Amino acid sequence: MKKTLFILLLSITTFTVKAQNMSFDETVKYINDKMATAAQFAKSGITATKDGTVVSSKKTYNLFDLSQTICNDPYVVKQDKGIMLVNKPGYIRVTLSTDGSTLSGMVIYMETEKDAERLYNALVYLRSLCAKKKDPFD
Repeated sequence: MKKTLFILLLSITTFTVKAQNMSFDETVKYINDKMATAAQFAKSGITATKDGTVVSSKKTYNLFDLSQTICNDPYVVKQDKGIMLVNKPGYIRVTLSTDGSTLSGMVIYMETEKDAERLYNALVYLRSLCAKKKDPFD
């Protein structure tokens, strides 16, 4: 009985951990699905590479080269190394900031706060799945 219970608990834990860890491709697909529901944005989504490069609407950004400046805008709800969640009356958006402001770089206006938070979390997670391209002589 103890052995069966142990196997059952181990199985549940294994499936729970797997559900929380999406692959690189699954994360990019999830981001594109969320961006397709955006209030204002080129609904074409993004393409991403494992070195952190993100291309959207013919503009290229790198998740490792975003602004490291902490934005003091009172409407910034969350920020993580240039990825910002901004909730201002009348709109909510996610920004990949290139200079520390909430309007520089890629700006994605979302319909709901929950979708914006999910998109923000997915972008932060995507960066964790990437590896910054290094020069072999650094």
